[in-house]
Amino acid sequence: DVETSGGGSYTSFIGTASDDTIAANNVDSVVQGRGGDDAIDISAPGANTVIFEAEASANGSDAVTGFTLGADSALADRIGIALDDTARDALRGDGSEFQITTGGEIGANVGLVVFTTALGNTSEATLETAILDNLTGLSEGDSFYFLAGDGTNAVLTSVDVGAGGSIAFSDSGEPHATFEDIGDLSGFTSANILGFEAAGAVTV
Repeated sequence: DVETSGGGSYTSFIGTASDDTIAANNVDSVVQGRGGDDAIDISAPGANTVIFEAEASANGSDAVTGFTLGADSALADRIGIALDDTARDALRGDGSEFQITTGGEIGANVGLVVFTTALGNTSEATLETAILDNLTGLSEGDSFYFLAGDGTNAVLTSVDVGAGGSIAFSDSGEPHATFEDIGDLSGFTSANILGFEAAGAVTV
């Protein structure tokens, strides 16, 4: 069963290793589906946060609905990743930063890239082309999380850069999450991200 707890004006929902169905309630909610392919609905009012496991194989591939972009910092829905020191150290540089970009040079410590140009689809082939054609400064051994979409839906996946700049996706072969009807990612702001600081070269 999903574990639910509350404190003050928020509620947390912790899933299981199975496929869970979790819906935020009408106060600020923190949802961590953990393992399994979870169905997560955060359309309820409030500043709702979805936490994903660092490794895709431990997270499963979740379907998230109701994620709202562009809200002010007090009411923004947020994405977070449960990174311990080992998982953070495995990211590009020190993995502490995010970058919202249409393309160009990626900061040395960027562990999360939000690519705002709408793609034709969110297949791995299309994501790979978007990375290779638009992101520069990546090196063999780099790992980072990549959020990209088609203007309606989006996926969050992990990326490893291999020899010769080759691109490999999440260890499970599936994205961490699909965000259904999230809309145009050009509306994504720093308020929608938890656990990463803005890179010095953020392009919105």
